[in-house]
Amino acid sequence: MKRCVLLLFVCSLLSATVFSNVKTAFSNNNNGWSVNSNWLPSGMPANGDTIIIPAFFTLNVKGNLYNGPKPRLIIYVYGTLDFDPSGKLDLADQSEIYVFTGGSIRTNGTSSEQITINNVLKYNGQNDGNVSGPIFASAATGISPGGFSVFNILPVSVLAFSHDLSRNNLVLHWTLKQGTGNETYYLESKRHSGDWKVIQSNKIQDITSEVHSHDYKETIMTSGTYEYRLKFPDANGYAQYSKIIKVNLNQPESLFKVYPNPATSVLEFNFDIPLENGQIHFTSASGKIVYTTPLISGFTSKINISHLPKGVYTVSLSGNNERYSEMLVIR
Repeated sequence: MKRCVLLLFVCSLLSATVFSNVKTAFSNNNNGWSVNSNWLPSGMPANGDTIIIPAFFTLNVKGNLYNGPKPRLIIYVYGTLDFDPSGKLDLADQSEIYVFTGGSIRTNGTSSEQITINNVLKYNGQNDGNVSGPIFASAATGISPGGFSVFNILPVSVLAFSHDLSRNNLVLHWTLKQGTGNETYYLESKRHSGDWKVIQSNKIQDITSEVHSHDYKETIMTSGTYEYRLKFPDANGYAQYSKIIKVNLNQPESLFKVYPNPATSVLEFNFDIPLENGQIHFTSASGKIVYTTPLISGFTSKINISHLPKGVYTVSLSGNNERYSEMLVIR
């Protein structure tokens, strides 16, 4: 039996730009789904895309659409997905399909008309027949028949999700509206090809019917590609996600500067962030720490180095649970 679950729905057709790589079907020529020109922007949906089938619109599914690697797709059906015999959507884990009120999946009644998620059959034209929303399927729902579950919409709208990057300093901004209940939503991040990790949690119950804005600040220490998204889970383990924000930082500027360099007697330090309980370590070319001194809290500090022999040193600053290094020449 299909069971009711509480779903956090994070976008509507009018706010589809909140998601990344949105593809909207606007024509149903020839083979339907697999025709590049049937999509806006042009191109058959690929891994990571969010798909919208508009209300009062029918898109055909003909043949096995993805013979190679399975794509991860989020599919919103406001209109109709119409399967032909042998029509198949073979999707990867974390894919989700939402059929809203007024939306439907139609079949010719053959067993070759299928939807699978992570190799699990969610829909079979012969067993499931024509189905109408509101229903959804994910890796967590059942097996056909019954691969789709009924859902109720909890209205949480992501009105905006953006970022600002200044030097090494990243600020994420998001705006939500119409939240109820005791659920928690999360800000997640990952670096390069790593796993998603929760970096902040917030209570949805703190969001009123008024617009709610929130910021998250982070200092990026190393170069690379960083990704961020908002995750909205429900009590049954299902989740919706915002668009993904990608931040590329090729050469982050140092937050720690020493000058003059080369130096002779007095060395000045400048920090882009205020330090507390910091220490400076001078390491010789042979790898030996030859001098350690505490730093005064603040943005700048001066140290007498006239007692250190001439040579090349690595100057390391430790503070605020971070560590920074610069090369220094004493002459």
